[in-house]
Amino acid sequence: MKRPLYAVMALATMASTAAPGAAVAQPSGIQRYQAILDPVPTNRVNGSGLANLQLSGTQAQITIETAGLVNSWHALHLHVHGQGKCPDASMAKQHNNHTAISATDGAPAYGEIMTSLTVSGDTSPSRAFTSNRFPSGSNLTYGRTVTLDRDTIEQLQYGKAVLVVHGIDYDGHGQYDDALGTSEDDTTQTQDATAPALCGTFSALGASAPHSAAPSTGPTGSEPGQYAQKGTGTATGTSTVDIVALLVASAALAGALVAAFYSRAALKRLER
Repeated sequence: MKRPLYAVMALATMASTAAPGAAVAQPSGIQRYQAILDPVPTNRVNGSGLANLQLSGTQAQITIETAGLVNSWHALHLHVHGQGKCPDASMAKQHNNHTAISATDGAPAYGEIMTSLTVSGDTSPSRAFTSNRFPSGSNLTYGRTVTLDRDTIEQLQYGKAVLVVHGIDYDGHGQYDDALGTSEDDTTQTQDATAPALCGTFSALGASAPHSAAPSTGPTGSEPGQYAQKGTGTATGTSTVDIVALLVASAALAGALVAAFYSRAALKRLER
């Protein structure tokens, strides 16, 4: 009788103690995140913005508000697998004899494109700079619900997901031109059109994002031609939340069995 009891107690201990390096899941249900969008240094941007993300399962409702941008189309991306931050001035390079940060220059900081926040249709990186798929204007109001894969959700929960608004007016002419030359990320566009304008890292609202162990950062996408290669998909398999729920249920069962064992022992003493 004792041996099964020890096995049950061991299971309860496993359920209540996370393994070293294991990711800690946020509570199930709706999770909310926010990113304050600040100008990318050296790119001569005076705008600002705010992004909100509400996650329920694999569905992410994303809203973005910006002001003070060049009056043109702006690519919007959710980036992961970088350092989880926005580029600083030290990352600027020479482009057509001007100092600026291109989309590729900033990739080590914010990572690769995981989701293109288009107004409709495909949200994969293959649409990274398809001009007619993104909102236009100097003051943007964007909203859409998209599907995130498990990898992106983990990066989001660990504070490694970054929202980037692209498109700058480097020389102040009120439009995208070739002041910085041709884009290294899409040769059909100018560097103005693809350079990062605003940037912000998503942080959890209402509950702290787990930081007990960082997920794999993966490739940074900093090499030309590698900036937008990873695609999106629907999350599959068993999630961390499912595993935690199973362990909690196991712990509850273990407690019930322990209580039943001692109750039975007490009843036998009374009968004597």
